[in-house]
Amino acid sequence: PGPRGARAGRPRLHRAGLTVSFAARRLFQLRLGEHAEALAFSPDGKTLAVGTLAGALSLVDAESGELRRGWEGHHDGVYSAAFSPDGGLLAVGTGAGEGLLYKVSDGSLVASLKVGTGWTEHIAWGKGGTAVAFAAGKVLTVATPAGMPQGRFDGHESSVTALLARPKVGGFATGCLQSARLIGKAGTKVERLLEDGSGIVALTMSPDEQWLIAGHQDGSMRAWNLTSGSDLEMSGYPTKVRALAWGERGPWLATAGGNTVVLWSFTGKGPARTKPAEIEGHSDKIMGLAFAQGGQLLLSAGADGLFHGAVQEGKEFRSVFVDDVKGPLVRLVVARQGTVAAAAGRGGDVFAWGLRRGAAGAEGEGGA
Repeated sequence: PGPRGARAGRPRLHRAGLTVSFAARRLFQLRLGEHAEALAFSPDGKTLAVGTLAGALSLVDAESGELRRGWEGHHDGVYSAAFSPDGGLLAVGTGAGEGLLYKVSDGSLVASLKVGTGWTEHIAWGKGGTAVAFAAGKVLTVATPAGMPQGRFDGHESSVTALLARPKVGGFATGCLQSARLIGKAGTKVERLLEDGSGIVALTMSPDEQWLIAGHQDGSMRAWNLTSGSDLEMSGYPTKVRALAWGERGPWLATAGGNTVVLWSFTGKGPARTKPAEIEGHSDKIMGLAFAQGGQLLLSAGADGLFHGAVQEGKEFRSVFVDDVKGPLVRLVVARQGTVAAAAGRGGDVFAWGLRRGAAGAEGEGGA
């Protein structure tokens, strides 16, 4: 894949001569018996929220997997979860178009809102945790941390497929099949409409909020420069581009639409006419990407059951560990501190790994 007019590149990977290395240790495996659709780490990285399609919601210790608190009774399933920036509240989306707010300290229900129709698949906390946005169907609803409705936008042409907060300037970004929007912090005013007819299935924003990137269902991507107003299209991915992740330090954007990670550098004017780096090693679709350890470690989880880690060395990325969980992985999250990662398996299991500097390799059952 590459921007129009770009030179395609396939840097090869070698394990010898590593100057930076990391290791992954399997911490635990939760056997839930039902698919975990929602995964989220608390801001301090010590707690993992897990929500299943059977309606169970749990808080588990991120190191041991031990249950700390659990809720039942979400009969239409739990589809999304997100901790408030201070870790005091857990926002939850259900299959009945609800947005719920729980108090983490005692498990009490702070508020229950009807935020739309269909599944509440996306949640984002606004700048400073002063608001929380829920997307259900075509509707975006913004509420206060106390659960008071603040604003509502129902002008999307189709169901919302992606939702992001804009922590620097405030407000939110949404994507649907026909367009992306920058929406003000009140949740009612569209500040910018970005037309896109390629079918948006994922969105991500650069840490400086200059670039908004959309992954498409037709195997392409679009990058909007929100400062200059220009845009750039990348095409040639074999499948939908659902996995997107920005490096914490440096300009790298990791993308996947197939079984290869493609990395673009957004230095200067962006990746036009530049050569991307690529990381091979998965035999099936990559379902999740995330940077960890200050952006030095790139993680990927695939439908082939592999949890993979790579590090950047110069203009190349080198494989440092892989763990095979023996079943498809469909979702990947990393704690903000970058020391622990978790992934959901299609068969109803959740796995967690501790990440640290050290010799290359993955420890634990199925590690290599």
